[in-house]
Amino acid sequence: MEPSEIHIVLNANSLISDLLKYNEELIIQKLTELNKNFNRLKNPVLRKVLAKRVSVAQACRIAGCSLNEFFDVLRPLGFKAAHEAVEVDRLPLPLAASFTKIIDLDVRPILAAGNDPLKIILTAAAGLKNGEVLKVINTFEPVPLISLLENKGYRSFMDIAGPELVNTYFLKNEAEPDELIMNISELSVEADGLTELMKAYQLHIMDVRPFQMPKPMTMILDKLETLKTTEALYVWHRKVPVHLLPVLKERGFDFRIMETAEAVILFIYRP
Repeated sequence: MEPSEIHIVLNANSLISDLLKYNEELIIQKLTELNKNFNRLKNPVLRKVLAKRVSVAQACRIAGCSLNEFFDVLRPLGFKAAHEAVEVDRLPLPLAASFTKIIDLDVRPILAAGNDPLKIILTAAAGLKNGEVLKVINTFEPVPLISLLENKGYRSFMDIAGPELVNTYFLKNEAEPDELIMNISELSVEADGLTELMKAYQLHIMDVRPFQMPKPMTMILDKLETLKTTEALYVWHRKVPVHLLPVLKERGFDFRIMETAEAVILFIYRP
C-alpha cells in the first residue's frame, strides 16, 4: 500500500503490528531513522514477538523517544495523531534488592532460534515461591511482559547491564520488595558521615519514583507511622520532596539528602 493511501488515526495505544501492515518496510525505515533502537523491528523474530504486543507508547519507552517525535515521523506517510501527546517521564523501575533465590532465565537463545519465549517465562513465573525472583535476561526492556505480569500480581525490577543486556526481575507481590529490611553493606552511599549514621539503624527501603504526587508523600508518611526507633527509612525519590521536609520536622524526624544520577536519596530517621 502506498503512503498516500494510508488514512489511519494513531494514538498511544495503537499496536505496532497495526501500523506495519500498511507498509512494513517503509515504516520500519522511518522509525529507524528516528531512533536506531527501532532497528530491532527488522529482525523477523523480534518483529513477530513484539509488534503484536507493543503499543506506540510502549515502543517509545523501549526506544527512548517521545510520542510526539514518533507521530511526527509517521505524519508524512499518511498517519494522523488522534491528539497531541502528553509526554510522561521515562520512570526507572525500582531497585533490585537481594532475594532468597534468583532463578535465571536467558531468553536470548530462544529468540535467536525463532521462538517466542512468553509461555516459558509465564510458566517459570507461576512456579515462583515466596522469596524467589525470576531474572529474565534479554537484549531489551520487555515492556509488554512487564505489563502482563504486573496485571497478574507480580512486581518488576529492571537492571540495564549494558547496551544489549537487560535483566528484568519478577516476583510475586507478597514478597513486599519495596520495603525489604536490608543490611547497610548492600547499599552504596557516600555523603558526609551518612554511611556511619545508617549503620545505627535497620533500614526499610522504599522506591517511590514510579508514582506521581501526592502518592510518594503519602506512602512515606504512612510507613513512618509504624517505624520503630531502631529503624530508618531509605527512600529513592525522583526529586527533593520540598513539601514533605517540614512535615518530617514537625513529626520529630530528621533527614539527610543525597542526589545521585539515578535518584534523590532521602534517609529519614529519629535522632
